[in-house]
Amino acid sequence: MQKIVVTWDMEGSFIESLGKELYGEDVAIVQAGKEKAAIYGEISDANIILAGLADRDIMERAPGLKFVQALTSSVGRIDLRYAASRGISVSSAKGHNANTVAEHVLMLMLMLSRKAGYSPMPDPSEVEELAGKTVCAIGVGHIGRHVGKKCYALGMKVVGIDADPKPSEFFETVEPPGRLKDVLPEADYLTIHVPKTPETTGLINSELLGHAKPSLYVVDVSRGGVTDVSSLYDALKKGAVRGAAMDVFPDVFYPHDTPARHPIFGQENFIYTSHNAGKSRESRQALVSFVANNVRSYLLGGKIVNEVNPDVGY
Repeated sequence: MQKIVVTWDMEGSFIESLGKELYGEDVAIVQAGKEKAAIYGEISDANIILAGLADRDIMERAPGLKFVQALTSSVGRIDLRYAASRGISVSSAKGHNANTVAEHVLMLMLMLSRKAGYSPMPDPSEVEELAGKTVCAIGVGHIGRHVGKKCYALGMKVVGIDADPKPSEFFETVEPPGRLKDVLPEADYLTIHVPKTPETTGLINSELLGHAKPSLYVVDVSRGGVTDVSSLYDALKKGAVRGAAMDVFPDVFYPHDTPARHPIFGQENFIYTSHNAGKSRESRQALVSFVANNVRSYLLGGKIVNEVNPDVGY
């Protein structure tokens, strides 16, 4: 029997659904949660981790560990180098919630353009349609392509920035990262959906925003740290950009963490959601199915989907 340990606080319905999907497989699924003391109590005989958390300290305590399946698109809480040194395969869950996140992006764009939540009621001259505007999407992967499709359907011009630039449906052009400063001045909206890597950390900063027109709206649903929050705050305060919306923040700036509350959360032209862009009934079922299929593939010696390259971090 293969022991699967879940190193995160997943709701009981997720564990139950996963068990049903893996019915007939010789596995035991244990919910350890994200507290290390509880994880240590379950990890010694684990063969598979569903993470959550899988740092070196945890993996060293699991000599029989062979496979780590992330439960999100991010693998930031998994020690990829150590896993590679042990021959442990790691997979991300990227793509399972792409449509859900893209719908969230569209919601934020519409809230910004319609001045939703502003008090008093905004002047009609300050409210604009999305049709006819230009959106620049940084990252043309699963989420970026869904964003591009939805924006195109609304009559927007869609341009993309991607490390692997190649033609993509609904995008007028996809350019390499080095062209971002050339593309940005034409953008009315900048949407960000890239993994957090050394290359993307602090990507949205004062120097980059200095190339934007003051009517730009910024929407970040990527990972905390891709946008430098203080740089964005300064740009909003000075009127260097028109508005912004974020769903992701560095831990120290999280909205619910009152002592560390950043002044950006008091800006009238700033909207935030608390890292829930990818949550929906559909995305949760898609995650269950994806994880079950990948675990089954591993058990049968088949191809693992979304296997992570430790050299690039995704």
